[in-house]
Amino acid sequence: LQKYIVQSDEKLVISASWAKDDDISRLLKSLPNWSNMAQPKQLRPKREEEEDFIRAAFGKESEVLIGNLGDKLIPQQEILRDVSDLKALANMHESLEWLAGRTKTAFSNLSATQTMSPGQDSHASMENLPASEQILQTLSELARSFQEMADRCLLVLHLEVRVHCFHYLIPLAKQGNYAIVANVESMDYDPLVVRLNKDISAIEEAMSASLQQHKFQYIFEGLGHLISCILINGAHYFKRISESGIKKMCRNIFILQQNLTNITMSREADLDFARQYYEMLYNTADELLNLVVDQGVKYTELEYIYALNLLHRSQTGVGDQTTQNMRLQRLKEIICEQAAIKQATKDKKITTV
Repeated sequence: LQKYIVQSDEKLVISASWAKDDDISRLLKSLPNWSNMAQPKQLRPKREEEEDFIRAAFGKESEVLIGNLGDKLIPQQEILRDVSDLKALANMHESLEWLAGRTKTAFSNLSATQTMSPGQDSHASMENLPASEQILQTLSELARSFQEMADRCLLVLHLEVRVHCFHYLIPLAKQGNYAIVANVESMDYDPLVVRLNKDISAIEEAMSASLQQHKFQYIFEGLGHLISCILINGAHYFKRISESGIKKMCRNIFILQQNLTNITMSREADLDFARQYYEMLYNTADELLNLVVDQGVKYTELEYIYALNLLHRSQTGVGDQTTQNMRLQRLKEIICEQAAIKQATKDKKITTV
């Protein structure tokens, strides 16, 4: 397992190479879900708009991951498929963190003995000082090194379960056939989704047996947000999608949500967001634009563009590319209009207060 964490010469699995990257590990450690690990979810102090704050953090993480992995097919050799490896990493994390704690304690105890009490032989103390300082420095460096390795193990686990999501869900959009007619196939879950659920459940079982609860939460909290983003981003890659294909996608999202809810014991509402996105595709392109006017802007401009382009590829009688370009221009106008209305409402509230 050490080869996944510390070697630098070989091509590593994605999670390990990312955990070794100083910029990525610094970013992950700067997010509130890392600092929240110090306390279990139910014991964290409540703050105003806490949920929005955490969701923004998950959004930042998802954006970075999708920016790097969202358009590539990830081969099997770049993920850790053997759950026993992940369990060993979790055990290694806990052991290294325990070692770091014990080493810090030894360091503290030795530091305390360096403070002379009245009546001590100062001459004897001075003779021993260089050796003592060397021991203290060594202990301090060891404690830091153990903690850094422990953190890296946890980051690998956090990233690995997310890389698994890309490994299964990117091919679903890029290679899957969702322009299907209503038949038995359309009622089945996608095999890739079934395999991802199986993977997530196996990892959950291994992590719950090996990690403390708050670290277990760190692995799985925010996973629903990432899966939702991957699925919405996937609209860009579908060649075409039919009504039966949309139904199948909604069924896929439902079983992913059900599985994650059983693990995190939360609603995983981000996956509702993905399901509603695909339900939008039951509309024609022009109906979708009217929907944005009536219901307001719920998705990013790029996500709406993906939806409009997918509808243009999938539906007949929707006009040529010039007509589609006019729709895309109208979309920009609607989003600008909605933003202006939102700002005006916000300004009015401030003035009233």
